[in-house]
Amino acid sequence: MPDSRSVSFVFKDSGQCIWIGADSELFTVTDGTAQKVYSYNIHETVSQKVYFYNAHEADGRLFFVATDRIVVFDNIQQTFLPAVGFESEETRSLNVQFDTEEQAKHLNFNSEQTLSVNGAALVDNIILIAARTDMYAFDTKSLTMTVCPRP
Repeated sequence: MPDSRSVSFVFKDSGQCIWIGADSELFTVTDGTAQKVYSYNIHETVSQKVYFYNAHEADGRLFFVATDRIVVFDNIQQTFLPAVGFESEETRSLNVQFDTEEQAKHLNFNSEQTLSVNGAALVDNIILIAARTDMYAFDTKSLTMTVCPRP
């Protein structure tokens, strides 16, 4: 892994695989060597910085919370599923449910269309996400995102 990367988390899944979130990329570690397994398209990161914040595991899937989406990895099938984007006042005009990872990679986000995630926690198969403008509940079973009402 290049020294210029900023590591945001290290996560060990139930299969003992080590995952590293570093800026706009995900890595796995096998036999002491980091291998890039996911990266944002360069066109997405030109106008703003994309970060992976943390990782959660539920029902054989891994969920990587990022600036503008949750990247889903099916740990049983060993494949990435379509990412699920955030919808907020800032992103209402975007189609945030990506049909394929390729569609997700071709969206052109800018700083007004992404979120500042303050934290995320897994509670009973729901990932609760606190962002700058909204709260979100991501259902890990149905892979759906809900914007929570403001208090």
